[in-house]
Amino acid sequence: MGLVDTLTDGDGGSLSLLSGPTFVSSSASSSQGSLAVSEIATYTATYSVTQQAVDSGSVVNTVLATASSPQNTNDVTDRSDNGDDSDGETQDDNTR
Repeated sequence: MGLVDTLTDGDGGSLSLLSGPTFVSSSASSSQGSLAVSEIATYTATYSVTQQAVDSGSVVNTVLATASSPQNTNDVTDRSDNGDDSDGETQDDNTR
């Protein structure tokens, strides 16, 4: 399993995490990078609000998770909700 965390300000400018994403735990005790069916993994990250973000009016955090079958033949992806349904992601997933 892989994660790509994208953090931008309200003007689309790139912002940087201070740390993370860092694996914390999973609901079925799988190790980092592995998930069982219906399992939930928790990751944390740290960001300090910058003047650039304040001036833009918002901070947008989007995460793309990619998982694959054991033989790497059937990738599955899911993007956290970014508020833009025109990108094909119409299910509202909370970004935590």
